[in-house]
Amino acid sequence: MPQHGTPREPHLPVTRVTPLDTDIIRVDRDIVREPPPPLRSHLDDWRNTLVARFDDMVGTVRQRESRFPGVPSVARVRLTKMAKSYRPVTGNPHPFFSRRHCPMIGAESGHHMLVMAHAQGLTEVRARVAATGDPWSDFHVSNIEDARLSDVEHLCPRSSLDAIAAAWESPQIPLQVRLFDFAHRQLNDSVFLAFLAFAQRLGITQTTPLDAGDHLWMYELVAPSSLNRRQLLQELASFPSIQRVGLPPIIAEVGASGGVIRPLQRIDFPPPQPGITYPVVGLIDTGIAPDNDFFTQGWVEHRHHHVPTDYEHGTRVGSLLVHGRQINGNDPWMPTAPVKIVDVAVLGSGSAPVDTNALLERIEEAVQAHPEVRVWNLSLNLVSRTVQDDLIGPITNKLDEIQRAHDIIIVIAGGNITEPQRLIGWPPAQPSDNLSRILVPADSALGITVGALAHTERANFTMNPKGGAAPFNRHGPGTGGTPKPDLSHCAGNVDRHNVTSQTGIQVMNAGRSLTEDAGASFGTPLVTATLGHLDLRLTNIIGQRPGRALLKGLIIHSAAIRNEPGLTFDPDHLLWKGFGTPPSPERTLLCTEHEMTMIFEGALAPGHSQRFFKSNFPLPPCLYKTTKRAPTAFFGEVVITVCCDPPLHPAYAGEYCSLHMKTAFGTIAGDGGFDGRMPDDVQGYKTEAQLIAEDLKWSPVKVYKKRFRGVGCSAWELRVEVQARDYYKEQTPQPFYVIVTVRDPEDRAPVYNQMFARMRELGWPVQSLVQQQIRTRV
Repeated sequence: MPQHGTPREPHLPVTRVTPLDTDIIRVDRDIVREPPPPLRSHLDDWRNTLVARFDDMVGTVRQRESRFPGVPSVARVRLTKMAKSYRPVTGNPHPFFSRRHCPMIGAESGHHMLVMAHAQGLTEVRARVAATGDPWSDFHVSNIEDARLSDVEHLCPRSSLDAIAAAWESPQIPLQVRLFDFAHRQLNDSVFLAFLAFAQRLGITQTTPLDAGDHLWMYELVAPSSLNRRQLLQELASFPSIQRVGLPPIIAEVGASGGVIRPLQRIDFPPPQPGITYPVVGLIDTGIAPDNDFFTQGWVEHRHHHVPTDYEHGTRVGSLLVHGRQINGNDPWMPTAPVKIVDVAVLGSGSAPVDTNALLERIEEAVQAHPEVRVWNLSLNLVSRTVQDDLIGPITNKLDEIQRAHDIIIVIAGGNITEPQRLIGWPPAQPSDNLSRILVPADSALGITVGALAHTERANFTMNPKGGAAPFNRHGPGTGGTPKPDLSHCAGNVDRHNVTSQTGIQVMNAGRSLTEDAGASFGTPLVTATLGHLDLRLTNIIGQRPGRALLKGLIIHSAAIRNEPGLTFDPDHLLWKGFGTPPSPERTLLCTEHEMTMIFEGALAPGHSQRFFKSNFPLPPCLYKTTKRAPTAFFGEVVITVCCDPPLHPAYAGEYCSLHMKTAFGTIAGDGGFDGRMPDDVQGYKTEAQLIAEDLKWSPVKVYKKRFRGVGCSAWELRVEVQARDYYKEQTPQPFYVIVTVRDPEDRAPVYNQMFARMRELGWPVQSLVQQQIRTRV
């Protein structure tokens, strides 16, 4: 028998709490908003400065309108306080920018509003800024830090027109142009027609729309080689509705490749076992050679090969999908989870500009052809396209649309740091710079981004210790401050020169030999395989596909509660390692006797003042102790994961996720007052930036983890409310899941049995996720 403090193997099922009509109540809000005090002194001087600024903008816009009739300009307005309740827009008292006069059309960089600018509307805004005598007007004036028209300096912030012009000299490389989205289809169409006519006058011979998804108006331009590219770019930059210009992306598939170890044998890479049902996942990469008999013996179900390729990168990633643990010496940190593969080759050999339309068409074609495949692996990134706070690009936006439309999850590599001088030690030096942030499309809101974990070390050689992030690992956050990566997994270790030697991941190369490698590409398939098994197992248990948000939430929650050094969730390292490394699918769906995991679900409609709540939360008596301060004080660990698939809007890059599931777990005082304990309520006020960084506000998945060491209250409650961005007007209820684990950190108390009994006493309808006898793995 196990001794106290030694946890048994998990064998008790996770519990699903059936939702009740009484779980959702209407909350009456009687809020009288008082205007905040102005944020700056010498307000009259600043008001006069802003009035002069708007006078200048009116003059410039009139000149533009005479040259481009009917084509709006866009102003970037920087605010000190960006929270929606403080913006000078419709919906707040005394708005400067109304829906009729210069409406807000987007957001960038956390503190920048984008507003449509035309001379008449700017004149009205100027008059409202100049008006005195209203406290709200005074606050709005003080809240504006800057206001200026979008111009050439905003078109390519990561490069220069000269650099773009030089690269555009090649006739094979088109120029990509993005127009602003004015949230009005007829206006957007007329702006495009005006831009098309203007481009033709400049000598542009071809203008091809890019399928970048909703709200992104992007085009590729081809011009004759006889035209001066620098002059042509300068002319294009004068069109007032252009948001960005740039060149097509280049795909990165680089790592720290080591040497060949030995030829692989059949015993190293056995075929599928008869009678076992294996999940099928998609591999979007450079393909696996059709004559590779290690894969043709049953591991590759279908192929979609679109381009000539050397099959190198795809083979390496594919080998980890099938036998990652076996070819790595049965490393216990790696999953025992073989999967079958739909092999999609979308990229050829080498690095070259990517035809964005072709890439996305190939991906969507494969996804449509295989509706049975729920999980897809994408171990590819865009070179030099680090995630930006003010931009959601076409590939990210379209991949998110594909995931929603086809009910799939794409598991995406976070990308590699390739320059030795930029490698990051462990623990990391704070803060790091934006050049080391994750690479596009790892900013996908609906996908799962995977960071690179150093799963081994070698004395006097490796740069980072075992369990730390790999030196080449890129960090978050994602766009808008969302926590990225979501998870991390074994990806190899290197020295300070970015060289791996006996410390990498072992993979099969295209020559069918066991080879050493290192890179974020190789942690990603380990998560993909685990998620594929979890999806199949849950589908068999509940009789239908689980919701994508639930599937994503479960694998992240299982990583967060994992109790192994280097693999579990550490909030201080969230932006390097995510919420941890997921355990096996079996562990995800099972509990020990010292813990209980519950799944709650519901749907809340924005704007309806609704709250989901579970009062009398059944914390077990075995986790209460008597202390000097309280006769019953709670001692235990609680982990809460909240997950949903929010609507997305790429025009509001810094506010890409439209909804926030505000969640709190706390105690009820004698007077009925609620004291939030997770996330912590603080005395005073949290800024929007603090809420995003500390409470993970607006993130599709958020995890709160806390160990309580004596809270003297026995009445606890779980609450969820929905908040919407000010641009989001839909009233459709948003489904969500809340996964809660309560456990004894000392692995002694009978938490599971007592909580299950308490739920029965409360009349909560519960359903155990009973494990069926389904053989899904070796």
